[in-house]
Amino acid sequence: MDAPQDHLRCLVTSFGGYADHSSSAQGRDSCPTGQQDSDLATGAPYNSENEGPILILNGGTDAAPNDDYNGSTFCFSFAETVDFTATRIIDLSAENIKNNLQFDFTLANGKTTSFAGNGVLSIATLLNPNMTENNTVWDLAFEMSDLRKLDLTLQNISGAIGAVSYSPAVVPVPLTLPLLGAGLGMLRRRARLL
Repeated sequence: MDAPQDHLRCLVTSFGGYADHSSSAQGRDSCPTGQQDSDLATGAPYNSENEGPILILNGGTDAAPNDDYNGSTFCFSFAETVDFTATRIIDLSAENIKNNLQFDFTLANGKTTSFAGNGVLSIATLLNPNMTENNTVWDLAFEMSDLRKLDLTLQNISGAIGAVSYSPAVVPVPLTLPLLGAGLGMLRRRARLL
């Protein structure tokens, strides 16, 4: 099985901004957001790892990105069915996670499942507990199989995504196929004996 994927560029279908907090960031895909929008900065001063590239809904400009305080929806579509395992969220308080964050999962069978409120907060782990809102880094662990699409909505709040982790879905082999193969093999052997 392939290793879980957690790099945003490999799966994002549409977004409003892409930012990088590393001091060596250069190029069009990476803007020094932590310098322009200090509440998104991560790293040693904030008792967290440097998140590197993060995904924001840009309410600023390309030269001065700023996560949009009005909120919006990050839309992720997967070319193949995946098993979704986690996401990393930056710059939200526990109250924001409980009241203003919603996950909508569209499964391979077309059914949609929503996850919000205390359910989301119950799976959230704050990685830098000395922070309360600005510069927070949260891991949210999920077990969602057979996923085709994820919509992550920030409802009237700003914030960012540091990672989305998933693995290719494991497709079980129907038990009838090995049994059919064994039965055909026995018939062939019996035919040779006659």
